[in-house]
Amino acid sequence: MRAAVVLVVVALAASSVALAAQAGVQLPASDVEAAYLYQLTKYVEWPAPASESSDVTVCVAGDAGVASALEQIAREDSGAGHKVTVRQDPDPSRAGDCGVLFVGRSAEPRFAQVPKALDGRATLIVGHDAPFLRRGGMVAFLVQDRNIRFSVNLAAAQTAHLKISSQLLRHAVQVLQ
Repeated sequence: MRAAVVLVVVALAASSVALAAQAGVQLPASDVEAAYLYQLTKYVEWPAPASESSDVTVCVAGDAGVASALEQIAREDSGAGHKVTVRQDPDPSRAGDCGVLFVGRSAEPRFAQVPKALDGRATLIVGHDAPFLRRGGMVAFLVQDRNIRFSVNLAAAQTAHLKISSQLLRHAVQVLQ
């Protein structure tokens, strides 16, 4: 039941961009992307670490707006079941320390080699657009009809030993196998 509620929240977050635009109010894309990132932590299963902790570190590279919004969401959601810690602008060589790595557009050149460098390490790599997925990204945010949606590179996620919930995959615009 909780999973259905969370998916509704994600769908509403995406739809709110269109509704806000119709009402003449623009929600920052960074707020919607932060909400998606937070929800992704609930629908991805990482290999069990030695500590068995369910905490997730989300590293945000090159987008202070997303990092700030994500920190606020993590503080306000006390019923998450796990703690989400946000780290801003990580060093590319330490990307493997992140459970989720969000690469903002301004950081793409600095992090271009990270998917290859991680070589199967359990880090969910999130960015923007289809070329990002083809370069080894696992989730990409896309704008369609003034709404933020997402695509998934399932093969890249599986190479990193990550299991993405079928509930999440059903809402993806595209799933690359």
